[in-house]
Amino acid sequence: MDTYIHWFLEKVPLFANRTAVIDADGSYSYADVETSSRVLANLIVQHTGGANTFVVVLLPKRVSFVKTVLAVHRAGAAYVPVSTFYPGDRIKFIIDECEPAVIVTTRSLWAEKVADGACCPEERLLFLDDVQWQDIPAQASLNYSSLERNAVMLYTSGTTGRPKGVLHSFSGLTYMVSRHRVFEKLPSYSTAIIADYTFIASFSDTFGPLAVGGTVHLVDDEVRSDLRRLNQYITDNHITRMFMGSQMGVTMLNMFDLTLKVLIIGGEKVSGLLPGRIRDVKVFNTYGMSEFSPVTNHLVEEGETTPSIGKPYQEVDIYIIDDSGKLITEPGQIGELYVSGPMMSVGYFKLPELTAERYLDNPYKPGTRMFRTCDRVCLGPQGELIHCGRADNMFKIRGFRIESGEVENVAQQFPDMGNCVCMKKVVNGEEMLCLYFEAMKPIDCDALRDMMASKLTHYMVPDFFIQLDELPRNARGKIDRKSMPDPAGHAERQMVAPSTDRESQLFEIAATLMGNRQFGVTDNLFEVGLTSIMAMKIAAEADRQGLLLKASDIIRLKTIRKIVMNAIQMVGFYQEYNPQKETAIFMQGIMVATDTEKKLDMLARKYNVLVVEPIQEHYHYIFEDEPLKEVIELYYALIDIYVPADTSVKLVMGMSFGGKLAYLMACKWHEMRGQLPSVVMGDTLLVKNLPLRTAILTGTIEQFIDQNHLPREVFNPSFIERITIVTHLDSRGVQLPCYEGRVVLVNARKEDDSFKGDNAELWKQHKPDIEVVNVKFLHNELCCDNPEALATWQLLLDNDYRL
Repeated sequence: MDTYIHWFLEKVPLFANRTAVIDADGSYSYADVETSSRVLANLIVQHTGGANTFVVVLLPKRVSFVKTVLAVHRAGAAYVPVSTFYPGDRIKFIIDECEPAVIVTTRSLWAEKVADGACCPEERLLFLDDVQWQDIPAQASLNYSSLERNAVMLYTSGTTGRPKGVLHSFSGLTYMVSRHRVFEKLPSYSTAIIADYTFIASFSDTFGPLAVGGTVHLVDDEVRSDLRRLNQYITDNHITRMFMGSQMGVTMLNMFDLTLKVLIIGGEKVSGLLPGRIRDVKVFNTYGMSEFSPVTNHLVEEGETTPSIGKPYQEVDIYIIDDSGKLITEPGQIGELYVSGPMMSVGYFKLPELTAERYLDNPYKPGTRMFRTCDRVCLGPQGELIHCGRADNMFKIRGFRIESGEVENVAQQFPDMGNCVCMKKVVNGEEMLCLYFEAMKPIDCDALRDMMASKLTHYMVPDFFIQLDELPRNARGKIDRKSMPDPAGHAERQMVAPSTDRESQLFEIAATLMGNRQFGVTDNLFEVGLTSIMAMKIAAEADRQGLLLKASDIIRLKTIRKIVMNAIQMVGFYQEYNPQKETAIFMQGIMVATDTEKKLDMLARKYNVLVVEPIQEHYHYIFEDEPLKEVIELYYALIDIYVPADTSVKLVMGMSFGGKLAYLMACKWHEMRGQLPSVVMGDTLLVKNLPLRTAILTGTIEQFIDQNHLPREVFNPSFIERITIVTHLDSRGVQLPCYEGRVVLVNARKEDDSFKGDNAELWKQHKPDIEVVNVKFLHNELCCDNPEALATWQLLLDNDYRL
């Protein structure tokens, strides 16, 4: 049998102009993929001499990865995929152990992930940035691949505390790819890849379609983590077949009417599938592992909420052996599963003892080998396999394989750490990774988490860290894993209530989806039921309610408060930046954002308008204990990032309290950049002892409302909060400097205005040459988008703020 490389090269002349690969940057034809891989293959051979050696591939999930793997295999070598999400220590370990003949990467990735302290000669680095693609026509066609050679080494979690390399041959990979040949006669066949390339399933889903003339979609991680966008991508691109982790697949089936023809799920036990959700899509539940993938599959029927892992593929032999070494053939009896077949890997790299323990001579089929899976199974009534747990300390969470020993080994590198146990626990119905430990003194769990994240892949970092005075032990004094306490009961909760509408909205979404309200906005969501899949559900529901979030930010930030704060864009251009326009800065102060949209539309016709979001949206996160001077310092730091260095700001504008911020920002802008933009303030008051503000400061606001016979509906919680913020900031105010540039104060004046003071005279004490424009409006009419006032603002804008 030929290798899959032969099949791919046969398809190139037939489908030269057909799209082979689509990624976030564009689409690429079969001819383009072939010619690029040919160039790289020639370059790789210069390093390897055509020998069956290793090539490390450190690249993002883009077409460059696909072209590089094809090139490595055409050069007759084996590739070692290294995820761009791996911490630097793990990458260096892999490079040191496999001693690659060449490392294919980019200069920026190498500098970011590996360069410092890496023991790798410069001559072994092949940067794609340096490849001379114009030499493509001069490159000879290569194909040194053969079934007997090694093809890929995948590093997985290891029992000894170090990653272990699983080595696969071309023969095994070609068998995996051959299963896609059933789709060869379809008029169009496409797969979408969401898994990382360090997982064996992603190999066949990528190179299977390329062997039969199909199209591979490399889904960007941002799309993958947004379930609504992912569903839309599947629909818009007419994806035929797709693999997802079990939890994610069930979630997608429950949420959407998928347009896929085939959905394959696997990696962990399937549960929670709602009735009526399997319609036009065929759903297969599969079982496999890095050493042998896949072993079984099962067509899930409507009504199955917890399907079996199915029956073995035709070319796979399975053996269930009980504790006494006897072969089990009857349904219902539990034993350990052994598998044999052409997809079995070669063994563990540089681990002869472990290889001998797990890769055994097959007594039931002499001349072949079988792999000990350490999974306990039994036969169902129809001969299907039912998973019954593990015979060792390896387990899977959210589809990721985790050896507890590797996690424990890393944890014990932390200062003062004693004995520790890593295990899977169910919290609020979700599987979570927990680390129980003893220590000589209280451990800073955030620091422990950070240390482990720097050495382990993200899915191996525990969700819960539980320090105990002593780990539970059995009568013989050994640590009793089965007696570890419920982690949820050990999480310290601050129970801080939401303080803003956005916090309340996100709290309700998270609490409803997780089925738990016993937490606050500053508590770690992982300690109350958050998982990566749950984060995707929260992001999808937040999007439906108009609160735009990324699942990756929910996972990274962990608390409601930090997530909301991150989602707030304090500064941003109102429309796309146009270098042909001059720039204006609009300080919204405490305005409700929708009250100034029409003014912003008006300004945007003339300027690039950089908008500073209303201060109440981020006051409680950032400014609650800060004086006004610090507010301006931070605003300037943010604005400085957005406004190009060679851009001249012509105008700084604000209404009411925003006008005071605009004046102070113009002073800061002059100090830092030497420019003198004009300042326009809409009825910006300087009087601090207004009755309302006095009532706020003295806490007599209720008396103030009653004594002045004012309608209570005017004093809604939002208004009270905003006026309180201004009052507090003014009470910790700043001495107003005299600004050298032009300042215009648009003064609201109306006969029934309750404010009788001359605000312009107060401003003249700071800015003697201030230009005052009196208009016949009340304060709110002038500052908000009142139709009559807007006409006045347009006239002012047209006349350079002169009447």
